[in-house]
Amino acid sequence: MNQSTDLRLSQIHADHAQRRSDAAQHRLGHAARAHDGRGIRRSVGRSLIRLGHALAAEAAEPALQPAQPR
Repeated sequence: MNQSTDLRLSQIHADHAQRRSDAAQHRLGHAARAHDGRGIRRSVGRSLIRLGHALAAEAAEPALQPAQPR
């Protein structure tokens, strides 16, 4: 191969490596954002369960029991 072909091939490899790196960073960022949303939903869900337990404890009828968490 001549020098210009070697240079072009090197540029193509560098471009592919950069694209792979960018895609990996994008996936990491997307996973972090998805994880944050799950944490908020879980936190709200647990708060609702605690609220249900507190309300059931105040109820005069012992037959009213909050649902058991999964």
